[in-house]
Amino acid sequence: GIIADKIYIFATIYVTNRHQATFLKGTLTKLRDFTEGTLLVGGDFNTPLDPTLDSSSGHSCIPQRNIRSIRNSLNNLGLVDCCRAINPSSKDFTHYSALHDRYARIDYLFVKQEGLSRLIKATIEPATCSDHNPVRIDL
Repeated sequence: GIIADKIYIFATIYVTNRHQATFLKGTLTKLRDFTEGTLLVGGDFNTPLDPTLDSSSGHSCIPQRNIRSIRNSLNNLGLVDCCRAINPSSKDFTHYSALHDRYARIDYLFVKQEGLSRLIKATIEPATCSDHNPVRIDL
């Protein structure tokens, strides 16, 4: 879409609880074709990308090699975590799992590196009608 004379490409992703790395690699590869405008990718990734900061327990049940693979796929496309770019060391969470009795940040908004200069603010808002907190960015 075009907003204030700027082109934006929005992609929303839901990653299932299994095979996150394989699914994301395939999905993100398809987004390489979008070269014009600012690419924004967001959704429920079902993975804390930095378990130390993104999980209240400080770790994840997802193997570290899978998390590394996901981060590599995001980096290869030049995608930057908006919340982490603005708040590099904050521990804010987007989901509570009663089953595991832990909070985690598993919902993300990413922008391509070249669009990072447009990012003004990134916050995790209170949950209202979902078990996930929305992630908000201001460009």
